[in-house]
Amino acid sequence: MKARLQGVLVEWLDPMNHNGWVSISEVEAMGVQTMWALGWLVGKDKEYIKVSVNKSTDGDRVSDILILPVGCVKSIKEIKGG
Repeated sequence: MKARLQGVLVEWLDPMNHNGWVSISEVEAMGVQTMWALGWLVGKDKEYIKVSVNKSTDGDRVSDILILPVGCVKSIKEIKGG
């Protein structure tokens, strides 16, 4: 079955993890990075959005999947012609 996938540009926050001992002031100065993902919207529900970087010409297969918790997503913009 050929799926109709929408091209999207997703702005999201990348959670951060630090291993090792640091001072509390160093932790207070830490933050997260804003990231961008460009691809095909494969799925979206109340918990996650799923974006594929690649899709096959028959539209039934995808690869390089990014699954993001919706709480990390700042915006989703549709790409015209997708």
